[in-house]
Amino acid sequence: MRRLGLGALALLLLAAWPGAAAGQGGSTIQHVTRENGHTLRVRVHGSVEFTDDDRGIRSVSRGGRVTLEESFRGGPHRRAEFWSTASGELRRAYYLDGEAHAFDADARAWVERTLEGMARESAVGAERRVARLRQRGGVPAVLGYVRDIRSDGAKRAYYVALLRSGGLSGAEVASVLEDAGRRIDSDGETRYVLKTALDQGLRGREAWAGFFRAAGGIDSDGEARYLLAAAAAGAPLDDDAVRRDFFRATGEIDSDGERRYVLTAVLRRSGVGPALAADVLRSAGGISSDGEKAYVLVQVPRALLAHRAVGDAYLAAAEGIGSDGERSRVLTHLARSRP
Repeated sequence: MRRLGLGALALLLLAAWPGAAAGQGGSTIQHVTRENGHTLRVRVHGSVEFTDDDRGIRSVSRGGRVTLEESFRGGPHRRAEFWSTASGELRRAYYLDGEAHAFDADARAWVERTLEGMARESAVGAERRVARLRQRGGVPAVLGYVRDIRSDGAKRAYYVALLRSGGLSGAEVASVLEDAGRRIDSDGETRYVLKTALDQGLRGREAWAGFFRAAGGIDSDGEARYLLAAAAAGAPLDDDAVRRDFFRATGEIDSDGERRYVLTAVLRRSGVGPALAADVLRSAGGISSDGEKAYVLVQVPRALLAHRAVGDAYLAAAEGIGSDGERSRVLTHLARSRP
């Protein structure tokens, strides 16, 4: 049977995972989701601690109670309750179609599915879950777990937790970033994952290649510009392969203004060499706006324009400028670079 609404319920039920209060001071958290004849209710009074595998309840605070309830139109009605006795002993009860029923294998399977589904869709506890999955099956095990998550926000949390867990090879970092680029629909959430990777420090061609492939797949020009401009400061763009991947991703930016921002960020790097400057100019040639294109061209250091490859790329870009005023400006900049 299709299970609905678990993501929203998870964020409520697991808001302090594990061992912290889901409801402080005797307060109650409850939520109801209804869709297509399916109803799922969760009610938490007090605080709850879950098992390490997220498939069971380890303890409930004294006076607290957890209720899980699910029904389908024309189908079974299930309810499970967990509470703590005065001595602190965990008790449970299960009801099927309104009648008390043994907590049998079917009941346990339903409770485990419900709790595990909520845990999967929850961003809380991601670090602990990622560590457990990595220990069992490495990075592929974590990515396989994320594959079944619906919420972009939850996916982002797992990718970030994995990147921050440390000890990843360049190939593993690339696989994480490319997986995030494929599976997260939200450009903002994808940008968060990629920026986390930048902040952690990307090392090696493979990691940078994965970063640029994921960045190049972002639809939002603004989000792509943010990432590529940030990468421009620290990426090893003297490496031919890394530089090629960088400009391929930059070429996916349709907005003239956003591409201009990225290209000028490259030119602000210290020690820009002729090969990098020539690639900047070739990318600038794809800018439609005369003003944005001219802005990039006049930022090229005059000393670099003495190199033939840079000068040729500069003239090729300038030829695409239709405005007399802007063309005059860029040609004056070129002329002043010559002895």
